Amino acid sequence: MSKKTVVKYVAVIVRDKTVSSHTSGSVTTSKQGNNVSVSNNIGTNVKLELVLEFPDGDLLPVILLNESLHAPVGKKILMAFKEGEPIAYQVTPVGQIYPLGYVTQKSSTGSQEFWGLTMPLAGTFFSLALLALPLTYYEDGEMKNYNGGKIVAAAGLAFTALATYIGRGWLGYIIGTALSGIATLATSVHANSKENAGRKLMLNEIKSEFDKLKVQL
Repeated sequence: MSKKTVVKYVAVIVRDKTVSSHTSGSVTTSKQGNNVSVSNNIGTNVKLELVLEFPDGDLLPVILLNESLHAPVGKKILMAFKEGEPIAYQVTPVGQIYPLGYVTQKSSTGSQEFWGLTMPLAGTFFSLALLALPLTYYEDGEMKNYNGGKIVAAAGLAFTALATYIGRGWLGYIIGTALSGIATLATSVHANSKENAGRKLMLNEIKSEFDKLKVQL
């Protein structure tokens, strides 16, 4: 019995393309004495709305934000889907493969996460959030759960509680949060590494599968 893969490959026909832009955000000013500072948070997103036709005649509306589809209306293309969302496509048998969505993303842990995990209150909040949020990575055709983050976060919360009890107050809590936050951060970095490696593996497999299907173009 063959295993179901999380990525599906199919030849679809582009039936409609509509492009629109959406601007949001604000400009704020602040004044301290004679100094005036301006903060510009305005940004524009380009929304590409597609209608794709599957071989059985079903139509699927798709929205791409700040991404392009280099194929005219009426053109048959190869497309890969992850859980119903497009992640790559190929227009011609000898053309390049264009990544979309999930495979173009990159998970990272920066200084903001470091301070968030090691600071009192915020560190506890982030550890609780890590227990609630699933961490996944791609391997062997499946999205697998990375449970190391939950184990370390739970152990860190327990350690912080013990340090607070032993220290009898804020000092123990601060030290416990800082030490457990460093451990949680290291685990988060490892989880991000596995997720990014899985994205590369997924894209390589897409290229291999498209080679088998390009006769349909």
